[in-house]
Amino acid sequence: MKKIFTRSLFALAIGAACLSAHAENGSQDLRFAVSGGLTTGGDDLFTMEYEDGSSKDLKGGALVELGIGMLYQAPDIPVAGQLMAKYHFDVANARNGDGNFDRYPIEAALFYTGLESWRFGAGIRYVLNPSADMSIDGGDDMEAGFDETLGLLVEVGYQISPQFWLNVRAVSEKYELETFRANGQRFDVIDAEKLSGNHVGLNFTVAY
Repeated sequence: MKKIFTRSLFALAIGAACLSAHAENGSQDLRFAVSGGLTTGGDDLFTMEYEDGSSKDLKGGALVELGIGMLYQAPDIPVAGQLMAKYHFDVANARNGDGNFDRYPIEAALFYTGLESWRFGAGIRYVLNPSADMSIDGGDDMEAGFDETLGLLVEVGYQISPQFWLNVRAVSEKYELETFRANGQRFDVIDAEKLSGNHVGLNFTVAY
């Protein structure tokens, strides 16, 4: 599935080049966009125990999300469409080990832009290759693979400048464990309980 994400990024890069040429011709209806922000929420996936006795949970809805894509503003009606390929991850690092939860969402959203400086949107996101792993020096080595999942999103954005939006968003999605590996032993998981990846976040979008 990483190949799918790589192809998506390649397609978006081609689109970005076309958009640059489009913009040079004087049209700003279709633009290249980047985004980034922080999220919180979701069920605990793994718990990292540090040497000082503290701990850090890897969560299904955390922590950092980055994206690239395209933003289209209809010229005659107050509606915009946005397509994004993203990388969403949570990480826990310590001297005695590390852990992370990675996934690759593809998002499509529609926005109402009829109010000055505001946009209100909703959409879907399909999450590719969600996986979590944890490695402790001299101890446990675990990896969990989850089924790809379809989620829903809502987002409210405030336009600070013609190119820059600050957004508050909420996402609803579930993850079902598919495979589990511990210390070299791999197991297929059947009918696992679904874990919450629900989260809220604050991010920015910049369109060129």
